[in-house]
Amino acid sequence: PCAHIGAMCARGVARFGHESAHPSTKKQAAFGHRSDCEFVAQGVAIGIAASFGAPMGGILFSLEEASSFWSKEITWRSFVGCMIAAGLSKAATVGFTDLPTSSFIQFPDVHAAYEFWEMAPFCMIALLTGLLGAFFCQVVELLTMARGHFYSRRGERRQKAYRVFEVLLVTILTTAVAFWLPVAVGCRALVDTAGGRPVMGNGTAAAAGAGS
Repeated sequence: PCAHIGAMCARGVARFGHESAHPSTKKQAAFGHRSDCEFVAQGVAIGIAASFGAPMGGILFSLEEASSFWSKEITWRSFVGCMIAAGLSKAATVGFTDLPTSSFIQFPDVHAAYEFWEMAPFCMIALLTGLLGAFFCQVVELLTMARGHFYSRRGERRQKAYRVFEVLLVTILTTAVAFWLPVAVGCRALVDTAGGRPVMGNGTAAAAGAGS
């Protein structure tokens, strides 16, 4: 619901003073349709960020689910808005008396926290994953261009056959990796760090001496 509320509020801001209740007296919006869409996209991102305390999650959700167009300007504007919304939301949970930073989510894990010095490796991980994401996008673009060039040189019947083969090949490779990778790595039992006992499948520690 917060995504929808954010979208409606953002569109209301974009059209504030330019739209009345009666259709016959509507005025033209000052920003235009494109700006309306940009406001809605940012509103969705801010709504998610305020709901879950996740600025990047809000941006990614809006990018993936609520937007048909995206630009660098929307990214920075959404990021600033999401940071403010997440901070205000977190401060509101304690009556604006503090800004908790441990477990910066609405459903915190009391055992999860971080020290200030850990921000440096966090930033390094963010930089590396961003570079990997850019590399992935570049590879996808090159593969898409090569795929289009490949199919453009084939007849219609051969195109259909190659497309079916392509789907089967991707399915087989994905299934093989998803199945054999866990088999190759193996599994190990979870251990309760407090009691040193193995953890059952439902997340509870097994009773000492169970089965004896």
